[in-house]
Amino acid sequence: MFDWLVTAQLVAFAGFVSTVIFDTVLIVLTLFIKRTLGYYKYLIITFALLGMCFSAIDYYLHPILHSHNDGFIFFSSENNFNRNVRDILIALYPAFYSSTVSMLTIQYIYRYWAIFHVHRLRYFKNWRLVFWLVYVVIISMEHTFAMTYFAKFDNYSISYMSNTIMDFYNKNILDLSGIAVVVYDVNGNFRWKNVFYVINASLSTFSQYCIMIYTGTVMNKKMDNVIHVFSPQLQRVNRQIFKTLVVQMVFPTILLFVPVFITYLVPFFRLKIDIPSGIFTCSLGIYPAIDSLFLFLFVSEYKNVFKKFGKKPKQRIFSNVG
Repeated sequence: MFDWLVTAQLVAFAGFVSTVIFDTVLIVLTLFIKRTLGYYKYLIITFALLGMCFSAIDYYLHPILHSHNDGFIFFSSENNFNRNVRDILIALYPAFYSSTVSMLTIQYIYRYWAIFHVHRLRYFKNWRLVFWLVYVVIISMEHTFAMTYFAKFDNYSISYMSNTIMDFYNKNILDLSGIAVVVYDVNGNFRWKNVFYVINASLSTFSQYCIMIYTGTVMNKKMDNVIHVFSPQLQRVNRQIFKTLVVQMVFPTILLFVPVFITYLVPFFRLKIDIPSGIFTCSLGIYPAIDSLFLFLFVSEYKNVFKKFGKKPKQRIFSNVG
C-alpha cells in the first residue's frame, strides 16, 4: 500500500534542504549586486527569508491536507515533539503562506511602479519599507486568526473525520494538531464558521492574484513603449525581472495553489471522495527554492556575480585593481 506519510515527509525534507541552500546563496549574491536592483533587492531578501521560514515550518510539521466528502482536514503528521509546539506551528503555517503571496504581490507593484510611475518608488525607500512589512504582517495575522478561530476542531468535525484519518493514516484525530472544515451539517445546512473560513482564505489570496494579474498584464502590453528611454542595462534588468515574476506566479499557481483552491471548493459539491493531498501541501515547501532558481536563470546580474566568484583569486585581484 502506498505510504502517503512517508512520501510527504520525503518531499518536505527535499524542500527544506533545497530552500536553505538556494535562498542562502540568493541572499549572499543579492547583497553583492550594488546597482540596477535598487531597493528591490530588499524585497528579494525578505522574500527569501520568509521562504526559508515557511519551508522550515513545512518540514517540521509534515502537513497533510486530506479531502473527505463535505470537507477537508489539515493536520501535522509529526508527533515527535510537544503538542503545544505543533499547535503554534500550525497557527504560523498560514501566516507564512500568506506572507509569501503578499511579498510576491508587493514585488509586482514595485516593478509596475518602476516602469510606469517611477516617482512612486519613494514609498519603498528607507523607513517607508516598514509600511509594506506591516501590510504583510496584517494579511498574515488575519489569515492565522481566521484559521484558528473559524476552522478549529469541534465535536462535529472530529466525528466526521475520525474514521477517515484512522483508515488512511492510522492516527487518532484527538492526538492531532490541525484544523478541519466541514461545510454542511448532518441536516445539509451550512456550517457558517467553516464556510466563512473558506471564503476568507479564498478571497485573501484571490484578491492579491488579481493585483499580480493586472500589473503583469499591463507590463506585458506596455512595457516596451516606456522602457525604451531607460539605459540598456535597466531595460535588460526590467525585462528579466518581469519574466521571472511571471514564472514565479504561473508555476506555483498551476502546480501548487490551484490544488489548494480545488480542495476549498470541492466540499460544496457534496461529492463522495477521499483524496490524500499531503504531497501537494508538502510541495509548497519546495517553492521558495524554485523561486530562487528562477532568479538565477533569468536575471543576468546573478550570473555575473557567479562568474566573479568563480574567478581565480589572482584574476579577481587584477580585475578589481583595473
